Amino acid sequence: MRKLFTLFVLLTVAVLAANAQDRKTWDFTKGFKATTIANLTADETNWTASEGSGRKWFESKKRTGGTEISCTVNGETWIVPETQGLIFHASSAKHLNVVYDGGTNDDTHIWLNGAKGEDAVTIPGVPAGDSLVVVFSSHGGNAERGFKVSTSGVSDINGATTFASGGQSRVVLFNNNETAVDVKLSANVGGMHFYYFQIGEGDTVAPAQMAYITDASVKPIEDDNVYQLLSQREGDEVTVFDLSTQTINPEQLRDFKVTIIGPTVDVSKAAVLKEALSWTPILCLNASIVAEWGYAEVETTAAFARINETKSQMFTDVELETSEEEGSVLILAESGFDAQAEALRLSSYFDGDDVLAVTMDEEDPATFIHTHNITHNGYIYFPYVPDYTAAAAQALNNAVDMLADSKADVTAAAMPTLKLEYKDLNTNIIMTAPKLPKAQVYYTLDGTDPDTGSLLYDEPVNVTTETVVKAVAIAEGYTLSSVSEITADIRTQPKTPVISWSMVEDGKTKVTLSCESEDADIFYNITNTTDTLASSKYTGEPFYINMPQTVTAFSVTGGMVFSEPVSERVLVKNPRVVIDVASHFAALRWDGNNPDSLTVANGKGMFSWGASAATQWLGEGTEETVVDPETGDETTVTVHTDADLRPYEIRNEPLDEPQWALYSRGECLVWQTNTPDNKDIGNNEGGYHPSVAEDIDELFPVSNYDVQFYKLFSGEQPNADIRTIDKYTAPLDVVVLANMQGGNLLVQVSTDNENWIAVGDTINPTGNSRMWNKFTRSYDVEGDVYVRLAHVAGGTGAKIFDIYIANQGEKSNALIAEIQQEFDQYMSGIEEVRHTLTATKGIYNLNGVRLPAMQRGLNIVVESDGTVKKVLMK
Repeated sequence: MRKLFTLFVLLTVAVLAANAQDRKTWDFTKGFKATTIANLTADETNWTASEGSGRKWFESKKRTGGTEISCTVNGETWIVPETQGLIFHASSAKHLNVVYDGGTNDDTHIWLNGAKGEDAVTIPGVPAGDSLVVVFSSHGGNAERGFKVSTSGVSDINGATTFASGGQSRVVLFNNNETAVDVKLSANVGGMHFYYFQIGEGDTVAPAQMAYITDASVKPIEDDNVYQLLSQREGDEVTVFDLSTQTINPEQLRDFKVTIIGPTVDVSKAAVLKEALSWTPILCLNASIVAEWGYAEVETTAAFARINETKSQMFTDVELETSEEEGSVLILAESGFDAQAEALRLSSYFDGDDVLAVTMDEEDPATFIHTHNITHNGYIYFPYVPDYTAAAAQALNNAVDMLADSKADVTAAAMPTLKLEYKDLNTNIIMTAPKLPKAQVYYTLDGTDPDTGSLLYDEPVNVTTETVVKAVAIAEGYTLSSVSEITADIRTQPKTPVISWSMVEDGKTKVTLSCESEDADIFYNITNTTDTLASSKYTGEPFYINMPQTVTAFSVTGGMVFSEPVSERVLVKNPRVVIDVASHFAALRWDGNNPDSLTVANGKGMFSWGASAATQWLGEGTEETVVDPETGDETTVTVHTDADLRPYEIRNEPLDEPQWALYSRGECLVWQTNTPDNKDIGNNEGGYHPSVAEDIDELFPVSNYDVQFYKLFSGEQPNADIRTIDKYTAPLDVVVLANMQGGNLLVQVSTDNENWIAVGDTINPTGNSRMWNKFTRSYDVEGDVYVRLAHVAGGTGAKIFDIYIANQGEKSNALIAEIQQEFDQYMSGIEEVRHTLTATKGIYNLNGVRLPAMQRGLNIVVESDGTVKKVLMK
């Protein structure tokens, strides 16, 4: 949408810094400041950082609707300044999202994810007679999505109150000709993006208040070419600090939008100006000052700058010279080849900076222009010359604009987080700095409040007696945070669990866990983690696995003290290995407007939200006379005609042709986005999580959407299914990943797509509203069959994330060979290893801990020639 929006903003100019009650412009395309990003990142209680499809965003967790966008900072509510004044009504998790990196094809924006009543925004206080401009687009690519006006009496200039945009951004102009009103805009189809709101002529542009620091005894102000450039900026104001006649305090610079350090300032003032880096954006034209700060070394060279980033705002409207050899070049001085300028060899302090222009040295160029922390009270070095060209002068003005845009209130850094890691009779304190530029943590262990003169944290701190730990954080552009405090107590670590297993039959191994620490809970997983959220809590009853796995277990007391983990390779005798995926049903999005679907009373197809289920019988039926063939008695009965089975094809990316279809005689099926994950195992609240650790299978991963068997006509039986369009060769396995809150499902196969036979047991409700399970059904009769997952009984509520059809092919056979070799080695008790001249360099367990010798179980052996192999000792 960027091109369209650029044309639009030529009509209006606005700034972000207006007070909330006076705001008339909200321009999300300018991006979100580092402070906003850092605070939302740190507030994991209310926000989740996510990314996908090239975008990065923060998605809200459950929140209070009808409020401004905010997060919690140091225990206080902090309003996001870019959205301040706007009221967002979303209360459900993930329905309100702040997209701070739109990727290559999109601007930053506010994303409303849904079309419920809560998916709305209110623009407050639109005055009578004022216009309202809205720029938005659909979240669904080319899908026509948008919003409706939920405020009576407000419409666009053509009288419309409902708007949609498919694939392109759209500008909507409203006229409010009645009275002052709060305008509420509600999503009416699905997810959508808001980029821009403007009331009337927008916010008034405040002049850039600039501080220019110079020494007039070296160069009088009337002869200072930099001052002359700054004073010519229309509407902006320059305050001169002449250090030949006055002193300067960093606090004096706090309120200026930009501070320019001129070329004549003596290095004796460097310390004072260094402190000002926290208070104000700084444009430094004085290389000697940077060197005195210890941030760079100075190098004098020709005043020609080779451009690295021609698309930077720094070079907007700047006339650059170009050549095949040098690329784009900015000539800094009118005096051309005779002119000299000071470049910098930057220190590690500026690591990660955007270097926009360098010297002409091809092998080892020095830095001419770079930006630092440009999103939050930024800093730019720009080389000084006494006779700037028109192009260089424009670039210098652009640098002032960039810095003015970075102006932010000076606030305290977020507090560091403190975490205790209990060992046996000793405790590690882990301190995490906030995600801010150059953030550091200082701490004390004696109960006193820390400052920047205290101990600097660089690795976990271990204590053996109860200790009060206090810590603060500081970052570039921020003041010292409030104090984080924790008492590190000393605890006894529970014993490491013991993993026992036995192969009870082909394809089935029983696993039992035990621990000497009776008060400890045991957790286990098959993903080699020590995170309780990604593990199942052991119930005391054995669990069974049907494929060889490395089981990791650890014990926990009081929910805080963890044992050392143990990992054991658990084998399975003759497992069923069917892993070559022939087809995969993933619940991808559809538009809900299938022209061939059964239309119900409210005019919607049965494959869409908002539809009411249709009866599977057509009409009221007809009366017919039926004769009993044995008695000859006649009976009048009502005969109904079945509704046709109506298909809806699902096109699974990246396949060109559909592989699956939804079928129904009137039962509704709907699509949802739920983003299940592989953490929070066993958690029945919020999001969708695996029920037990065994439900996680890297060969059959869960995807982010589901199809739900949604509504039935009153009194009628289920009649919908998800089926393949083509046949697949059996023997085969059908793997279903589903949330079975309600409904009974059955895997079935058919040779003719009409007569179906059951495969395995019915998949029954689990009662879990927020957990998904893996169900596998095997069909071993040779031949080609259609496959379907049918809703056969019970109520609605089953949510299907994935259906995999797998058979035994090359991938399966390779894994069977590996499993058999591992099993044979286990049974023999020793690995058959050829005699070689190489010697063992190291032996490790599965957690990477070096061992003195090979131990029972699986060992990782590194030989002197670098060869790595697994050796199983019985």
